[in-house]
Amino acid sequence: MSNVRARMVCTAKTPHEGYTEIALDALYDSDESHAKTNASWSEATPSGRVTMTITNPAAVDAFELNRAYYIDFSPVDDE
Repeated sequence: MSNVRARMVCTAKTPHEGYTEIALDALYDSDESHAKTNASWSEATPSGRVTMTITNPAAVDAFELNRAYYIDFSPVDDE
């Protein structure tokens, strides 16, 4: 299985007591170099969402609203 790279944008940082929920949504734009990134998993306009519950403040701070991020998916070998 090959790796998949998705181009996502941070659309929400929702604080709760003791954790923050981060939401990233698939990002599409017509820039050719960006379109090639999402083409590895979606031939048309990509759609998808990743949500994470984060308790580490430094990790929460690593995400900025409306900023784009790459998310790489690769298989884990049995350990």
